Amino acid sequence: MKIRDINKTTIDRLQKQDKAERARRSRTGDVPASGNTTALDQVSISARSREIQKLEEVIANTPDVREKKVAELKEKIEQGNYEVDPGEIARRILAEI
Repeated sequence: MKIRDINKTTIDRLQKQDKAERARRSRTGDVPASGNTTALDQVSISARSREIQKLEEVIANTPDVREKKVAELKEKIEQGNYEVDPGEIARRILAEI
């Protein structure tokens, strides 16, 4: 079965139909074709998925900027104590290539 162009209107319509069908069954006492009076949906998440979720939470709660480091560098610059080692910069640039 190919699912195409499902939008909110379609989903709302299907949910209303399902709700109406469940209400009708509860009033008439009809049993669904499967023989169960209630259907249970179940989802299981693998250990790997749980690990990914935890990592996503950690990333979301980690600031993009290391504020302490930025404050330290800003203070050094303002005091005139910030020194740049051009040799170190060159070594790190070459290490990336």
